[in-house]
Amino acid sequence: MGAIGLIDYGNLLNIDREWAKDVMAYIEKKADRKTNWWWSEMLLCLMKVAADPRPINSMIKMLEGARRKSMPVLVFGNGGSAATASHFVCDLNKTAQRAGANPFHASCLSDNTSLITAWANDFDYASVFTRQLPNHGLVRGVVVGISCSGNSRNVLDAIQHAKVLGAITIGLTGGGGKLGDVVDISIKVPSEDALMIEGIHSVILHYVTQRLRE
Repeated sequence: MGAIGLIDYGNLLNIDREWAKDVMAYIEKKADRKTNWWWSEMLLCLMKVAADPRPINSMIKMLEGARRKSMPVLVFGNGGSAATASHFVCDLNKTAQRAGANPFHASCLSDNTSLITAWANDFDYASVFTRQLPNHGLVRGVVVGISCSGNSRNVLDAIQHAKVLGAITIGLTGGGGKLGDVVDISIKVPSEDALMIEGIHSVILHYVTQRLRE
């Protein structure tokens, strides 16, 4: 494991409390009020996420198991979360490659516009991810749903269906909503600001990618 693995994220809040105060004081001194709020909130959210490494470490373990056993990894979301899902799948299939390790078999269910609109037009938008699960031979495997609100119906429905099929389910969400309560592994960003949540989701998934390629 590289140097990043030596950081004790569990004690980050206690060890680096004074450092965080210094950083926030610097932000307050140098930035205007709007800028100060953004960076201070971002820093606090990141530290709260890092303070409990268990969900992210569990996600890494499940993904490593899926790679080792050549099981499918399916990722999906709506809007900005769809872009995050697509980016993460790119990182799994390319950036996370490691000498001697199996490649990932990852797919983003948000990417195929023709298929999504076909299902939505003929049936309903709530089922656009659920109806794609059989196409990927999903028996077990890992399913990652991303929803800032935690209440996106098509994400929730697909997660529930994936659980019935025996998949390990992971949810990336914000501070509320239902998603965190229905997945096997819940990674929450303690914020109600969608842009903040989306940004930290990207940071989390880049960290996961870094760990997977070590």
